[in-house]
Amino acid sequence: ALQAARGLYQAQMYYGGKPTFVHADLNPSQFLVFVPRSSNGDTHNNNTSITKPTTNNSNSSNNNNLPILQINDFNQGRFLTRSLKTNETCPFRSCTKNQRGNRYHTPERFMECVDQSDAIDTYSLGSTFFFLLTDGFDPHYDERNYMKAIKSGKEVHVPRRMDYLDHHEAYVALKEVMTKCLAFELRDRPSALEVVRMLEDKLKEIEA
Repeated sequence: ALQAARGLYQAQMYYGGKPTFVHADLNPSQFLVFVPRSSNGDTHNNNTSITKPTTNNSNSSNNNNLPILQINDFNQGRFLTRSLKTNETCPFRSCTKNQRGNRYHTPERFMECVDQSDAIDTYSLGSTFFFLLTDGFDPHYDERNYMKAIKSGKEVHVPRRMDYLDHHEAYVALKEVMTKCLAFELRDRPSALEVVRMLEDKLKEIEA
């Protein structure tokens, strides 16, 4: 989850503390898993998406051998502009009717001509966290009309079979961050950088 957040932060190409790019189509299949060179010099070329994670059977404790997540597929991405007066990132609009979307898209995707920002990526990142928390379930997996559910801000529900994890510190921490990312209003969602910092802080607390 932390690597996914860091990948989004890098993809948004922050400059002067503000994002300059939005991916606009983030979901688990957009993450590629790169397995670095192992301690014995072997390389692995079987890059795959987050939906099919690879495992490293090496007993090495070197963190440099851990798989690395990178974001792929920028065909729906766009560069962001910034106000010369306030230095704030300017919102943008997409007024195309009947836009197709998926269960990882933001509510703004299914609304016509509404302001959007880098926070649409934060929402999709939160949906990706849901995928991780539920061991592969899509958000609103229990909703046939998922577009209506997303557009109305309906809360996602973790399958009951995952209830046993409610006592696990890492699970609880990621669920808390996910909920913040899935806020209905753009202004209520944290930035990618804030998500990275939240996850780093929670990881330190758990490891302490």
